[in-house]
Amino acid sequence: MAKKAPDQPAVVSEESVLPKTDTENVKLESEVEESKEVELNKPEEATPPPPPVIEKDPKKPPYTTEEKIVTFLKSRNTGSYIPINDFLKSLFPLAKINEPKAWQTQHTMKTLKNTLEEMVKSGQIAIEGNTHQRLSKFYYPDSTTGITHYYNLDTLIIKAKLA
Repeated sequence: MAKKAPDQPAVVSEESVLPKTDTENVKLESEVEESKEVELNKPEEATPPPPPVIEKDPKKPPYTTEEKIVTFLKSRNTGSYIPINDFLKSLFPLAKINEPKAWQTQHTMKTLKNTLEEMVKSGQIAIEGNTHQRLSKFYYPDSTTGITHYYNLDTLIIKAKLA
């Protein structure tokens, strides 16, 4: 292109824009094709694959606590009573720092006691000595201080079997 003077508009000559011969046309076409090939061969930005879609079966809701307990007892069905304390503890989430474990709180033990009581009444399981009924009840381990403690999965041994 011609240089532009400050007062005059730029003038573009046709000679600088258009090729003069057919060989130059062929050269320009091959250059255009090569640039297209280069553009096609450029690695595209890697996009991460979409996260997998987890489809929930509408027929099968998540397992309830009762179903988990029955499944556990079925897997260890010996016909005799087995301790289920450790299994019941595994149903609760891990405690955060400076918080009590879930199976040590009175509210959680009341809920668990009611769940076990319903299972016994419906005939799904049998619990030895009805020890589950003492969950969340208070006791005084030290008579001198009078500090109230509550029965939980650490202080009671609950043995169960399929009914």
